[in-house]
Amino acid sequence: MRKVIVVFLWSVIICDGHLALAQSSLAILDSVRKHYAIERQTLCYQYRVTGFQKGEWQSYYPGRRERSPFSQEMRLDLRRRLFSIDAQTEFPGGYKFRTVLLGNDTVAYTFDINQNRFGKEVRTGNPAAVDAGITNIKDDLPFLYLIDIEEENLITETHDALHGLIQLRINTPANGLSLFVDPRTNYITRIERIAPSFPGVVLQSIRYSDYKKVDGVPIATSIAIYENDRLVQKRAIAGMEVNKKELEYPRWPENYRVSSGARGPLVASKVGNFTYLIAGIPGDRNTVFVDMGNYVVVMESPLNDEFELRVIRLIKETLPGKPIRYLFLTHFHNDHISGVRSFVAEGATIIVSNPTKKMVSRLLNITFSKDSPGTSVQQKVSYATYRRHFRLKNEECAIDFWSVRNSHARGLSFASVPTERFVYQGDLLSIPADGTLTPPIDVNIQFYHFLKRKKISFERMVSHHGHNFITPSMISFN
Repeated sequence: MRKVIVVFLWSVIICDGHLALAQSSLAILDSVRKHYAIERQTLCYQYRVTGFQKGEWQSYYPGRRERSPFSQEMRLDLRRRLFSIDAQTEFPGGYKFRTVLLGNDTVAYTFDINQNRFGKEVRTGNPAAVDAGITNIKDDLPFLYLIDIEEENLITETHDALHGLIQLRINTPANGLSLFVDPRTNYITRIERIAPSFPGVVLQSIRYSDYKKVDGVPIATSIAIYENDRLVQKRAIAGMEVNKKELEYPRWPENYRVSSGARGPLVASKVGNFTYLIAGIPGDRNTVFVDMGNYVVVMESPLNDEFELRVIRLIKETLPGKPIRYLFLTHFHNDHISGVRSFVAEGATIIVSNPTKKMVSRLLNITFSKDSPGTSVQQKVSYATYRRHFRLKNEECAIDFWSVRNSHARGLSFASVPTERFVYQGDLLSIPADGTLTPPIDVNIQFYHFLKRKKISFERMVSHHGHNFITPSMISFN
């Protein structure tokens, strides 16, 4: 991929070993490269990361920016495009995931050590997944962005000296990346880019501090990531090894199965007299819709507005002439509500618990205001809200919507179709698609006891994530 570099310069004091006044773009680049000892590196790295993410779209309380801890083991052989990211993450309700992403030149593999997300399935990805994994590691080691820059693509301009930094701007077809160098130390102090982030694009700023030299290579041991000047992640680097000749990469157990990753077209399958399932949505998701006679009720809107337009077309092809009157959202986490605007455009009323409405309304205000500044979402959206229970019914079918007291997300709800002995839920219980069973966590037990207390029985349960045919025997835990 051809990279274009624009270097913004300002006058600096001439000091031995540092960037000097009136240097050429190439000389500046060479100076920084030498400082990071790039020419004598094997470009092999191994290190650990601990830290936390901070945000309101995966929290327990709506709108509260809560911390979620994580740790990672990182390995990279840049010349051979080999890497691994062994990541452990935690989310409210007892969810603890450990997934490994392996990259091998043009193919990526993802597998689940704890078996509670993907079970014993190894998922394959394309070269874009490899590029994304390498970019994640480069963001920890920003000097790697300076490799393989062509001299003829360097252009020199002046730069405001307000912050005392020299800016190196890399233009790529995907986005722009700016590296800021402190001329007194030759250290990269931050990088900036325009990046996608829910619910839209942001100015991402990655800031580096607490440099320590490892085998002569300056390594930033403290990293803070900001989006539009709000802290979203802190990373602490430890155990750094550079210039390793051989890296040992984790492998999946022999009893795991490698899947092709290929997906067929979206299909709606009838799973009851009135209930339809759309399985295999990217990200291992399932959506359900119910025929209520003269209208349709849809459950969940993951991914994005563009994908949900495909879901809407499929529903209309399956039940022609019947409007989508309601959209039910189990809770406010972004992976369950990202496509809500497409259903709003259809005129659907959103069925949500009161806590979920707060965040859905906020999301819609953000997205609608981008298209029509000054327009209130309240002019466009109707809600059916409830605190504990809400019911839709006709002469043949009823749907009950229940809010469960739980530890994953306030207002987290599920839907039950009693006449079908059918339940749809999101994040109250997640069983991998291959049926691998793991010990229950807090939110699973809370859901189980709620079903028992309310005497809600079922023959089939569909989970938003993973398995779409959960039977009572699969959740018979104390």
